[in-house]
Amino acid sequence: LALSGLPSGSSTYEDSGRKSGKHRKMSFDNTYIHCGKAMKMSNKYNVFASLLSAKPEDAGMIAAWMADREAEKDVMNMEVVTCRHDATRLNEVRGDYDGNISVGDVRILSKQFTLEPDIIPYVAVLEEWEKGMWLIAPFSHYATPATPGEMSTGIDMRGLRVLQAWNGRTVQDDVLKKSFLFDRLSDKVREDALALFRHEMGGVDLPTSFSALRGVPIVNEADPRREYIAESIDRLQPLAKVVVDITDRMNSIFDRIVGMSVTPVLGKEYALAAADERRNPFVKGVVEGSDVAATVEYEVGKKILRVKFRNDEKAHDGWSVWSTSGVDPEELGVIENGLLVVHGVGEAILGMGLVFTSPDGKTVKQFVPHKADQ
Repeated sequence: LALSGLPSGSSTYEDSGRKSGKHRKMSFDNTYIHCGKAMKMSNKYNVFASLLSAKPEDAGMIAAWMADREAEKDVMNMEVVTCRHDATRLNEVRGDYDGNISVGDVRILSKQFTLEPDIIPYVAVLEEWEKGMWLIAPFSHYATPATPGEMSTGIDMRGLRVLQAWNGRTVQDDVLKKSFLFDRLSDKVREDALALFRHEMGGVDLPTSFSALRGVPIVNEADPRREYIAESIDRLQPLAKVVVDITDRMNSIFDRIVGMSVTPVLGKEYALAAADERRNPFVKGVVEGSDVAATVEYEVGKKILRVKFRNDEKAHDGWSVWSTSGVDPEELGVIENGLLVVHGVGEAILGMGLVFTSPDGKTVKQFVPHKADQ
């Protein structure tokens, strides 16, 4: 777990097994106090909720959500919440992120991506659209779905009971790597959440049975759930800004690379080498406009590309490497410790050029192979 140091006597923990696909179960005495209070309080909201609902049968869920929101104010001051979040902060100070991301992860985002430090920013990783581009959705900190765009997860733990599919967004790999792995969703919950996200985007219909998992519509201007939606959006404004900034930078780099006159890593020779698995193309060169030496090696049988700087020089750490033929550039990865290793790359990449881009996107230089190696 990314969180540790829970006070003795304040919690119970049972690991029901990742391999079985079941959820970990974690319960806190304070959570049950919170839920019990919410149940008692829901009665006083029934009349108001009936005025906010489009259908009489929706009033009960609205009342439950309103009671949950009121009870939450007390829970936020409880010791267990503070203790758990302090453990997260400690891991973050240490730089102890877990960058091994997988679809189905439940992760805790870095505090730099949220405006409310007292609410643990859990997110679910629902899909990898393409390499390094992840669809994530945050969790509500309430126990009842607020809107049709939220669903109950069946996870019996405060902060993970409800997923905000409506608040899903795509983030880049280097953003999501600044997070902590906390748990895993079951395949069923992930598939349901992905279906709900697509439904919210206008893509797919949902089965009638799905309505039991979702919240009910907002039909009244006075409905406090409107304020909750605005709060949820505002809470992740730092994340939204980072994603926009990175997207703008990527678009700028993309536009600069398109149309470049690039020198292929190898000419006709690469096709011959690719046909003979005993020969792995190995090319020396320099970064354009400098004497910084680099080599490009390709393992034909394993389809592995390596870009390495002389003597493991780290001056270009953090730079991105792109492949391009002058159109449709593709980012291969980021240089770390003077090296980039890319798996699953087809031989055709050796007929393309490689381009280095600085982290801020302002510098774009291609790899220039020595003529003797072409």
